[in-house]
Amino acid sequence: MRTIIFTRVVALCTLALVGTAARAAEGEKSFVHEGYTYTYTTSQDAAGRTVIDGQRLPDNKDFHLVVDNGRVAGRSGSSAVTFRVADAKGAATGASGSMIAMGR
Repeated sequence: MRTIIFTRVVALCTLALVGTAARAAEGEKSFVHEGYTYTYTTSQDAAGRTVIDGQRLPDNKDFHLVVDNGRVAGRSGSSAVTFRVADAKGAATGASGSMIAMGR
């Protein structure tokens, strides 16, 4: 279970960091992966860190990730997650239209 959560969060972080997701609404981005739709926004906090907040549909699981000094930390649903940004690089394994499809 943790591997699936980690894979999905890495996929999300990769898309958010490289800016390859399509626009869903003003200021919001989205992509589809393994039957789930992820919608999220990115922002900068007062310390200059990248903050990724969003929701996975249809199960309405929310996530909050903070990217700082080469690391990602936060939560996906009720699970805590942390990994290096470098671990997320290369997570994209193919393309589907203009969207990146993420592999396990």
